Amino acid sequence: MVNHNGNRASRAEVQAEAASRLGAAASIIRGDLGATDGRTSLLAGADVALLSSGCPESGLLRWADQAKALGVAVVLHVPVGRKIPRDLLCLVDVLVVSGPHAPALLGEPGLVFDESAPSQQELVAFFQQLGVRTVVATLGPRGAWFLHERSARFVPAYRVTPVDISIAGDVFVGTLTARWAEHLIGALTDEPAVHDTVCWACAAGALATTKSGLLDAIPSRSEVVAKLRAIQD
Repeated sequence: MVNHNGNRASRAEVQAEAASRLGAAASIIRGDLGATDGRTSLLAGADVALLSSGCPESGLLRWADQAKALGVAVVLHVPVGRKIPRDLLCLVDVLVVSGPHAPALLGEPGLVFDESAPSQQELVAFFQQLGVRTVVATLGPRGAWFLHERSARFVPAYRVTPVDISIAGDVFVGTLTARWAEHLIGALTDEPAVHDTVCWACAAGALATTKSGLLDAIPSRSEVVAKLRAIQD
């Protein structure tokens, strides 16, 4: 990943740093470390495994399978790329997709993320038959959409004056993962918890566009909280 200043950072680095900046009292392991003999020991100390479609399919399946066996929640981020295999989706707790690319990734060309009742019903039915309990779709300037069991809703984008949008999506994913881990620790994984998590991710993603740079543009927890409070007020 390169921004307009020529600085470099991988998607995984940005996501991990965004989760770290949130200061969550949770352990998040990235499933992009390849085939490692220490996978089980790494997962055993984690609250959430964040998997990326950049990892080979066989590696993703091994990470997800071992995570589930150890009771570790699995977040799968698939921005673009290959179609997601059904046997992997069955192991995922939270699926994060890019709205514009979701139809191709999920093999459903007619998938449309809009607020009409028929569209909402179709989205709920489609994702339920995939077997994924929680789905989050990033929609760029429109914000995000999420499904948790049978509850689906949109979270609007937070207004900012963008300077550099290079890392917005990955900051969204890192923040979402960290905030979800916090809710898991508190044993709160219902629809309000998902809504709160997506709101935090939207706020962090928006703030990340207001500065130039990559890792330096990632907002702190206090900045995200201030943004959320300003909106509520």
